[in-house]
Amino acid sequence: MRVTSLLTWVFVCAFSTNGQVAGLIHPQRSGAFSAAPVHEPAENLGMMDKYDMQTLSPKDLDLFVASRYIDESIRVRLAKLIELRMQINQINSTLETSETEIEAITKDQGRFRENIEALSKTAEAKQLIALYIAKANQQESRLEELNKASQTLHAKKDALERELAIEIKNFEVN
Repeated sequence: MRVTSLLTWVFVCAFSTNGQVAGLIHPQRSGAFSAAPVHEPAENLGMMDKYDMQTLSPKDLDLFVASRYIDESIRVRLAKLIELRMQINQINSTLETSETEIEAITKDQGRFRENIEALSKTAEAKQLIALYIAKANQQESRLEELNKASQTLHAKKDALERELAIEIKNFEVN
């Protein structure tokens, strides 16, 4: 199972006249529901609310506890899932910013090459060519930094996604 599909899990609170059930469910898999009753379950669930794990926030969890939809132990376990998801989202944002910077540097370097080629035909352009080469060298150093940071972030993201997958797989409501 791909980790990216794990973020499509949905937290479900089902309510009936006799009890509540809370758990995680995957909309594309029949029978993929990890849940147990908060109270005694009823066979006919009167109402069910779904909360997408991608948009569930710590404030939502506080509301669920205050409304007695979930207890504190479930809130703590869901909070861990949300924190992992938020860390992954932050890494994705950082990676996107790095990619944008890499694209801009690559575009600049292409422009530098064109300018250097055009200027190499004139004798008085040596100072400008030296400036372009110095700037290109600085950008190359920055590209190396960005690539190293990107590799580190990808490794961290993979580790967080594995941890999230394990947490979701092991999520049970007692």
